[in-house]
Amino acid sequence: MPPLNGFISELLIYVGLLRATISGPGTLWMISALSAAGLALIGALAVACFVKVFGAVFLGEARSEPAKSAQESSWKMIAPMGVLASLCGFIGLGSLLVAPVLDRAIAAWAPDLAPGCPRPRRSRHSLP
Repeated sequence: MPPLNGFISELLIYVGLLRATISGPGTLWMISALSAAGLALIGALAVACFVKVFGAVFLGEARSEPAKSAQESSWKMIAPMGVLASLCGFIGLGSLLVAPVLDRAIAAWAPDLAPGCPRPRRSRHSLP
């Protein structure tokens, strides 16, 4: 769901694949185009899965006796999920703060893939 981190991460993957598609000749553009189409198919299947899960969990009836007598978990089990959910919200809503950190990581790991990032200096003795 926009603007949370799942949407932002998938959007960044789409942008990267589209940039690779536009970048130039070779087989990279075909692989990128097919990958973007595959990612779109996976996204559509995920939406269908979530619709089915929502219907079963929130709109369905309990299927067993233990499920009918279920109670809410204690705060010790809910607190870690709350921390992770708040981190997901921060990454999604604060993506402009997180993106430069990711750009620097890409530039350090694969400088050829990061066109707008500063390139690390190489010594004469470093491998290409």
